[in-house]
Amino acid sequence: MKIFSLILISLACLSCNPPFGPDPLFEDGPDTPVVPNHGMDQNMSTSDAGSDSSADNDLSSDSSSDQGDTFADGGSVKCNVNRGVWMYRHPVQPDPLGTDVLIDDTVNDTTDELAVIANLNANSIFRVYGNYGKRPSTDAANIAAWNSLLDNAGIQSQVLIGDAKDIFPSAPDTAAVLCRNTLFEDIQARFIDFNNAHPLASEQFKGIHLDIEPQQYNTPSTSCGYKMMNYLPWSDLTPPQKTQRYMLLLQTLIDARHYLDTHGQGSAKIFIDLAPWVDSIPSMSFVWPATYQTLTATDGLDWLVQAAGIVDGITFMTYSRATAAQIHTSVTNEVSLATEVRVSVNAKERLPYASGTPLWMMDLTDMWSTVNDYEMTFCEGMDLFNYKYIEE
Repeated sequence: MKIFSLILISLACLSCNPPFGPDPLFEDGPDTPVVPNHGMDQNMSTSDAGSDSSADNDLSSDSSSDQGDTFADGGSVKCNVNRGVWMYRHPVQPDPLGTDVLIDDTVNDTTDELAVIANLNANSIFRVYGNYGKRPSTDAANIAAWNSLLDNAGIQSQVLIGDAKDIFPSAPDTAAVLCRNTLFEDIQARFIDFNNAHPLASEQFKGIHLDIEPQQYNTPSTSCGYKMMNYLPWSDLTPPQKTQRYMLLLQTLIDARHYLDTHGQGSAKIFIDLAPWVDSIPSMSFVWPATYQTLTATDGLDWLVQAAGIVDGITFMTYSRATAAQIHTSVTNEVSLATEVRVSVNAKERLPYASGTPLWMMDLTDMWSTVNDYEMTFCEGMDLFNYKYIEE
């Protein structure tokens, strides 16, 4: 496998401009970058497309607490370096940089895994958001061994699950599959059952990282929706319907927290990924039928305040921004939330990807320059999308 070389980091700010586009919710919204989603394709979906149907404020009790206070080149920082990275399966090829290949026979041979960990340490990455499909159930020994290697290196392991459809419960008068129940099944099998079967803390997942982005639901489906608006793709929704999707996401977070609390996991931590334009959503309310409560939010910022009261950390996908200042400006409201707030960069927004598309990074040196500049100025943790694109 390839090994990333340690990149000496330039502290110069970038002069290029980010590719701005229309706000995905409202054209007149105050924050109008292109939709900052993870760009999930069949190789990266946390719902394991092609093979499977489907931050805590205090880590002091965890040996993988955030560490590091200098850059690889020795530069100083405002706060401790606090980087995380998403790791996906990339199962279709299979990709040598996906978890299906990188984390394979860990019980018997740790050569590849230790090389990955060396790369993570060299780049001051102390959190892994790992997508392993069903393997926490079907290949638990190797996943536990991987978690133990991460823990021994001071790296926190969070299991990455979720899909845009997971916000939908079924209509109360149909026999349709509840998509939200599918999420709970994954939480049960891939987090609760796995951790219960591995009493050693070093082998356990330290949290659940939910990647449930309503704007990523772009494939029409009638499998688990309530009324037409719930199974139309995002691009076909009206602005009020889009706000309702986010109320469904809020209900999903409430339900996920309740599920953990009522299944012996009251201390389990939930982390989520969100677009930085959520605070521009206007006032909204949505009444769900049957047993669901009426949810209201005065605006997007109020929505975020409510979400922050449920989860232990939020990563805002501040992609397509050329400088540290632009990243921070996009989360001006969010940094005051009563939960851990993190930002992120997308290593795919550079050559040789997306030919013909305006890019704000020419190479990885550009990316690390922005990351380091941000960490020298601001205190929010930085997450990197994703391991494959950092190493390629």
